[in-house]
Amino acid sequence: MKQSWYEIRDAARGVVEVLLYEEIGSFGVTAKDFIKELKGIKANTINLRVNSPGGDVFDGVAIYNALKTHSATVNVVVDGLAASSASFITQAGDTVLMAEGSTMMIHEPNGLTVGDAAEHSKMTETLNLMGDTIASLYAGRAGGTEAEWRGRMQAESWYRAQEAVDIKLADGLVQSAQARNPAGIFNLSKFHNVPEWLQDAPPAEVASEDKVETPQAEIDLGALIQENARLEPAKPSLESLLAKQFAKEAIEKAVRGG
Repeated sequence: MKQSWYEIRDAARGVVEVLLYEEIGSFGVTAKDFIKELKGIKANTINLRVNSPGGDVFDGVAIYNALKTHSATVNVVVDGLAASSASFITQAGDTVLMAEGSTMMIHEPNGLTVGDAAEHSKMTETLNLMGDTIASLYAGRAGGTEAEWRGRMQAESWYRAQEAVDIKLADGLVQSAQARNPAGIFNLSKFHNVPEWLQDAPPAEVASEDKVETPQAEIDLGALIQENARLEPAKPSLESLLAKQFAKEAIEKAVRGG
């Protein structure tokens, strides 16, 4: 039975495969657990494979920064779905590839407030700060302004594999026997703008409800990276990203209405 939303393979080797293959924070496993294991990796290369509907935005930002600041080269392959916070986690990769048939989705952060008008006003400010931070991560790879990316986020934009490459959220396409269709694996009803082409897709084949097969390391990512190489735009420094972020404890308090 699957008991975590991530798996780290061959952690003692020079090339490590990390699978992010469920909703972040599910199974009672926290982002803190993931980051602790990630920091213990001494490999030169991390191949991160993603098939996730996202999760808590604070967890996503923490995971992004942990990957971004890791000494290893981080290569990302989206095998199925990179939605919500999973989409900006992929932007931490030195290289991002989309498996043919995969999907990426970006949208605005959301939260729940219970309280008076002041509390709701505080939440509005918090969500806007969160949105600006996330938009800066997309702009850091793909170019454009934060305002342009906020507009795309507000529209809940879904991108097929080639579309994600065209808009520069990914660097290229890759053929993968492990490519997965998110329909039939994830409940996408919580999103507002799921495209018909994704809703009408046939369910993905899985072994059971408790076990989803995970991919094997069959792709020569080094060769693919050379094949899809392009000049990479300047990325924002960690200092500039952290400067744009807010005090986590204060915002968590605001999100909880405390």
